[in-house]
Amino acid sequence: MYSCSPPGRDSGNYALGCESVQGSPSFLEYAVINNIYSDKKPESSTHKIIPQSQYIFTPGDFLRPNRDTTCFIGAADDIRHYIQEAFKLSTGKNIPSDISITICPIEDMARIFDSFGGRFKPGIQGFAINRRKQGERSEIFIKEGDLAEVMLTIGHELGHVISDTLDNARDEEAKAFAFSMHWMDMIRENNIADLKDSISAEAPAENGLHDRAYAFVRQMVVAGQKAIDVFFGIISGRLSTCIETQLIYSSV
Repeated sequence: MYSCSPPGRDSGNYALGCESVQGSPSFLEYAVINNIYSDKKPESSTHKIIPQSQYIFTPGDFLRPNRDTTCFIGAADDIRHYIQEAFKLSTGKNIPSDISITICPIEDMARIFDSFGGRFKPGIQGFAINRRKQGERSEIFIKEGDLAEVMLTIGHELGHVISDTLDNARDEEAKAFAFSMHWMDMIRENNIADLKDSISAEAPAENGLHDRAYAFVRQMVVAGQKAIDVFFGIISGRLSTCIETQLIYSSV
């Protein structure tokens, strides 16, 4: 049983414009102060860009095991409106124009991944190239497939590119996990793309993922923190996977 019928496929790549909308004041104020997901262009750099992520994000870990099959998505334009809606609800803004999203066959994704200097591994569902520090467009590449898996993978990769890449690789991955967990909450709570019943209401156990970055974020969330507050805590340096004991805070 399919949960949706996507529109016609016109393009596999698009960049969404940046348009401010009303949202959470604390979230937007913090975003403006810290230049989060803005179109501002910093000075260019010759720093080599490589695909991000030391960990293979597996969207199936966050989906209900007995969920209905969702429709096949082969191009970003098929779900442009779903991505926009999820991002707007997650941040109070539209996706910046300097972020592009491409959904493509795994063969194309592997070729692109390797062309950026990475070494593609089986199981990779998507990856991001963050060029914020270089003042250039950041890119997200997602493997075509099941709607639910595609949407969750997009959220994780957006978590990498809407702020500058962190120096610590584990903190960078934790940052992406925190944003993606908030993204999942917004999709489930608002039933975006009819995925409410597909996404698990509980974060999977740490021993199911074997990843310290995720374990760190899950610990914060289980302790009562909002995933988006954990995201901001990490990018501001208030939280880090390198610190064993963390002070729990209620808001940014």
